[in-house]
Amino acid sequence: MSKIFREPLVHFIALGVLAFAVFQWRHPAVEVESDTRSIHIGSATVQSVVANATMNDPAATLTEAEISALLQPVIDDEILLREALRLQMDAGDEEVRKRLIAKMRFLLEDTVESPAPDERDIRNFYEANRNRFLRPAQISFEQIFFEPDNVTGAQQAFNLLQEDPAADVVAESDTFGRKFERADEDRLIVLFGAAFVQDLLAGPRDEWREPVRSALGWHVTRLFEVSPATMPAFEDIRSVVIDSYVAERRKRDNEEAYRRLRERYRVTIEYPQAPQVTPE
Repeated sequence: MSKIFREPLVHFIALGVLAFAVFQWRHPAVEVESDTRSIHIGSATVQSVVANATMNDPAATLTEAEISALLQPVIDDEILLREALRLQMDAGDEEVRKRLIAKMRFLLEDTVESPAPDERDIRNFYEANRNRFLRPAQISFEQIFFEPDNVTGAQQAFNLLQEDPAADVVAESDTFGRKFERADEDRLIVLFGAAFVQDLLAGPRDEWREPVRSALGWHVTRLFEVSPATMPAFEDIRSVVIDSYVAERRKRDNEEAYRRLRERYRVTIEYPQAPQVTPE
C-alpha cells in the first residue's frame, strides 16, 4: 500500500481533492451534493468545455450527445477524485501530507481578494507607521580589524596610530571591510552588533580610538561623519508605502481567513501529565 502512496498519480489526485475543497470554501454559493455518488456538472463547466471545443469555429452548434462526450473526461476525473478520497489515498504518506499542506497554504493565502487601496488609506498608513519608513542614520568610518584572540595586535596597531595617524597599519583581516562610506546604521548593527555601533557613535571625529570588541573580533576605529536619520516625504516613497500597506493588509486578511477556517474544527489536546510523585 505504501508503494501506491508514492505514485505521482496519487499525489496529483490528492492535490486535486484539495484544490476542489478550497474552491468550494472560497465560493460557498456553488452547490455541493451531500451524496458523494451524485455528480452535478454546472453550466459554467459545460460552457467552458463547449467554448474550448468550438474555439476555432465559434459559430458551431453542438448536440447534447456531442457535449456529453466532451464532458466524459470531466466526469471521469471527478469520479477518480472521489474514489481516491474514499480510499484515503491522501493519508498515510508524509510527503503527500506536506504537499497538501503547502498547497492549501498557498491557495488560502494567495486567493484572498482585497479592494484596491484608496489615497486616504495609504496616507493614514504612512502617518501611523512613520518609524517603518524612517531612513536610518548613515555612518562613515574606517576600521582596522583583528581576530577575537588577537587583542595584543589590535592594541599595538592603536599605539602605532597614536604616534603616526597616517601610518600604514595592516589589518589582520579585511573580510568585513576597511572603509565605510555612508553605511546605514541598521546594516552596521546587523553586521557588528548594537554595542559596537553605539560605542562608535559616542566617540570623537577623525581620531583613532582604543580597540573595541564586537562579536566578530577587535576593531580599531576612526569615525568621520554621521548623517542623522531622516523621514522621507510621502510623495518620495509613495510606491514603497503602497507595497507595505498592501502586504500588511494581505497579512491581516490571511489571518482572518485562518480564523474562519479554524472555526470549522473542534480541537482537543492531550497535554502530558505531570509525573506523579510517590511519597516515601
